[in-house]
Amino acid sequence: KIDDQDPYALIWLGGYYLSLRQYEKAISEVERAITFNPNYATGYAFLAATLFCSGRFDEALTMMKKAYRLNQNLSPNWLAMLARIYSHLGRYEEALEVCNQLHEQTSRYDFPSWWTPLRFSIIYQQLGREDEARTYMAEALKFNPELSIEKFKLSERFKNPSHLQRE
Repeated sequence: KIDDQDPYALIWLGGYYLSLRQYEKAISEVERAITFNPNYATGYAFLAATLFCSGRFDEALTMMKKAYRLNQNLSPNWLAMLARIYSHLGRYEEALEVCNQLHEQTSRYDFPSWWTPLRFSIIYQQLGREDEARTYMAEALKFNPELSIEKFKLSERFKNPSHLQRE
């Protein structure tokens, strides 16, 4: 049983529904959390992630930008999500800018060292810049030799499986 007026609890409930791939329920719970605390930056970031998984990339970007307007010091996890949103919108240069910001922050936070080079690799692949993509994948593999894009894709929660092609 959770406190249905506690924004933090509702965020976690939304995450639970997302893990079950019940996208509309997840979105509903996260939106409800925000109604109880309209200045809850993490709530907007989580809503962005939930919308992203639902394939609603433009809305996800709007919510993530709102989250950063409310709190510019969010966890690097949310910068990682922002980079992914930009990639899925085909805004690769902006995704690269965010990855550069993330790269600067990862040394100060407990964030997987392999993630940023992997994301750089994916973006450069999408841009057709194969040499740079290979260089970054090699760097990611130094941090996590078991890493593969295929394994990474298995953990995704996209409503539409075709969105995995952009990962």
